[in-house]
Amino acid sequence: MSKPPPVSRAATAMSDNRLGEVQEQDEKQLGRGQGPTSDREPSNVAPPYRNHAVFVHMRTLSEETIVRDASGRERVLGMEEVAQLLSQLNDELFAAPTWSEIVATRLRAESELRSDNLKAAVVDFQCALGMLQENPALGVDKLSRAAMLYSLGQANQKLNASSEAESCYLESLGLYKRSFGRNHFRNFAILQDLGTLCEKLGRIDEATGLYERAFAGRLKALGQNDPDTLNSMQDLASLKASLGDMQSALVLLGNAAPALES
Repeated sequence: MSKPPPVSRAATAMSDNRLGEVQEQDEKQLGRGQGPTSDREPSNVAPPYRNHAVFVHMRTLSEETIVRDASGRERVLGMEEVAQLLSQLNDELFAAPTWSEIVATRLRAESELRSDNLKAAVVDFQCALGMLQENPALGVDKLSRAAMLYSLGQANQKLNASSEAESCYLESLGLYKRSFGRNHFRNFAILQDLGTLCEKLGRIDEATGLYERAFAGRLKALGQNDPDTLNSMQDLASLKASLGDMQSALVLLGNAAPALES
């Protein structure tokens, strides 16, 4: 039997220093996920290839081919499946320069957002999202799109482009829910931001419901003393007080007091 020839190392080729630093930065930013009131926010810019098994070599046996991935797991594939695999790897390798450009554009947009250069941030986020949309081989990773939509929503919210911000938040929320389920902490950050947006627009009933969902979710996932939970608790208490429901507001603030004093 002949020595297995290499198929592709497209994924590992993508793991250059810049992308590694970006992924590390995202992991620090993520912490547990936050809205504009915090420095931590849902984010993901790791190469989509890292979410797939990287096939490193294959060998052919009669009508079948045994393919081994980077973890050492072997799979038996028919020739048609092999052709599809090679086509996918070729698409990913071809898209590698585009992915680097997307990452660079997004990093620039994030920097502009932090510097309140909001119009430039919106342009760059839209550009990065457009490149992602135009390259199906990169579209497998929905988290990158979700994170950019979330940041674009924040930029639009600061620019008082409420309709655009809401649209971005809702699409981002949908992508995160499909990836992580309904009870992931990233969802609660977006719900909190949607609540802030609705409160500003005078949609008080919607804002109340969103704040309550964000608070309940964070309380369950993060605990009562977590800064994110306390932030949701305070926003909800403030809204309750503005509606004249002082009893509910005092209960919420009373629960928050011990953690705030410590």
